Amino acid sequence: MKTLKEIFKEVKKHTIFQNKKMLAVSIATFVLIIIVVAFSQQDIVTWEKLDFFVETKTIEDFNNEIEINKPGKIVGAEEIVISSQAMWTVKDIKTKEWDDVENGSILVELNDNLANYGIMVEKARNALNTARLQYWQNKNQLEQTIKNNQIALESSQNNLNTTQTLSEQNIKSAENNLKTVDSQKNSIILQMESEKTKLKSLLDNVLHQNDTILWTTSKYKTMNDNYEIYLSAKNTSFKLRWQKELSNLYKQKDVLDWMEVSQNITNKQIKENIEKMDTIYKDIKNLLETMQNIFTNSVSSTSFPQTQIDWLIASNNWLQSSMQWNFGIFTNLKQTVESSFIEKDWEIKIIWSESTTIWYQSTLASTEQQLSNANIGLKTAELNYQAILENKENTLWLAAANIKNAELAYQEALKQYEKLKIKAPITWNVWKILVDKWQEISMWVPILTIINNSDPIVEIWINSKELEVINSWSTIKIDYMWKTLSWEIISIWSQAWQNWLYNVIIKLKEKIEIIGDTAKIRIYNKNQKLALPINVVNPLEENNWYIYVIKNWEPEILNITFGEVWWDKIEIITQIPKNTEIITNNISNYNPNIHDLKIEN
Repeated sequence: MKTLKEIFKEVKKHTIFQNKKMLAVSIATFVLIIIVVAFSQQDIVTWEKLDFFVETKTIEDFNNEIEINKPGKIVGAEEIVISSQAMWTVKDIKTKEWDDVENGSILVELNDNLANYGIMVEKARNALNTARLQYWQNKNQLEQTIKNNQIALESSQNNLNTTQTLSEQNIKSAENNLKTVDSQKNSIILQMESEKTKLKSLLDNVLHQNDTILWTTSKYKTMNDNYEIYLSAKNTSFKLRWQKELSNLYKQKDVLDWMEVSQNITNKQIKENIEKMDTIYKDIKNLLETMQNIFTNSVSSTSFPQTQIDWLIASNNWLQSSMQWNFGIFTNLKQTVESSFIEKDWEIKIIWSESTTIWYQSTLASTEQQLSNANIGLKTAELNYQAILENKENTLWLAAANIKNAELAYQEALKQYEKLKIKAPITWNVWKILVDKWQEISMWVPILTIINNSDPIVEIWINSKELEVINSWSTIKIDYMWKTLSWEIISIWSQAWQNWLYNVIIKLKEKIEIIGDTAKIRIYNKNQKLALPINVVNPLEENNWYIYVIKNWEPEILNITFGEVWWDKIEIITQIPKNTEIITNNISNYNPNIHDLKIEN
């Protein structure tokens, strides 16, 4: 039997074990809570918005076709009334009562003395031809402008390359002068060699510019035949002066090519070379001034647009600027030579050093400015070239749209002109002729009636609003016995009955055995105003509804005023910009806090 002391030890030992066990459970529970919270926080941080897709259309995407649904009764065609489509005078009646006439034959001709539809057709045809001609003129002018801008871009790039080359030569020459000031003659010769190179480059550019712009050599002789007569058309004397000056400048090119510049030339040759170069600069200056007069006295035309003349003037201005810049540096050399030699014995007076340093600094400054101008010229030419490419696309798109509009106007004019000929809608017998020759008639006035006992017709009734949009060219679909029948309107009564409704007769092109049955008539016509599906429009208050549009990539409410309701379309009176993106699906569940908007066009 255990003693009281042993029992106490066992109880104490068991208690300690239980406490340790509870502590372990508590620690495990705490760790589990931390893990759950951590994972919960992670879910909150990494949660992403749901995609919400919306469908949009612009105004041009809606066809504005309205639908009018009417019940119709299929009846036997006993007497059908043929009415006038507008106000005219009866010119000729080509049938008489009880005549048998074929479908499509002309029954009555109306005089065109009121509506002048013949003139309208001619005007519409002329407008269409003008639109087509304008398209090709625009296309040719734009292609010529693009070509001119390509030449300007290439010229600007060549100008930059030439300027960079000359700048490197000028700086190198100036640096060499600083290193070789021990001999004034050597310095002068080095400068002269550099100036000859620059003058030769300038002269080549001027002659090349004359050849590519005015096309004088045999290689380019015929390139300006289409506008040569417009060059200096206001004063042709400049052309004769230009030919003489250009011929003289080609001779000067040979003089410059044969001019010797080396360390072996004499002092006298140095002086003579300076005088030759000075003469060439003056001849270049005179030629560029004459060219300027030629361009400013030219006359613009379709083959020689003002944009091309402006570009020629700009190119000539650039050549004058380059000539002035080169001539300024050459003048410094000329003054140095004149001050460094005694006229009597052509001997060097003194060796200069300070002027060499000044000339070097001037060369650095002028070179930096010339490079900056050349870079600006190239950037401007690139921007002009890109702008004209964009303008070509927009201009041709607009010209093509004008052609399309002119074609539609021409077709509409032809359609109206056809109203002058009242034709037989079916093969039938003339029952009554209700007008006389030269009688003036109003719109929808009955002209004659017909009798046909074989072909069934459908008779419907329309109100005054529907009468405004329904005509003999309206698209008709007749649903009968689970199929759609073909049709054509042959009569629209011009006077309302006592129920204030107007009678419309539709001829079926298919045989129907059951007379007296009813059918569903669907009439379609283009509406002049914007017609939106009813599900796109939302009610706000009386006559004021709203639609959802996309603005800054977010839905926005646009208030609108509506007009007539045509079956599943509603007429919109409010003017809406053409590029407005209208939302066509339901977005009532959209929440920007939980949704990421995705637009589908």
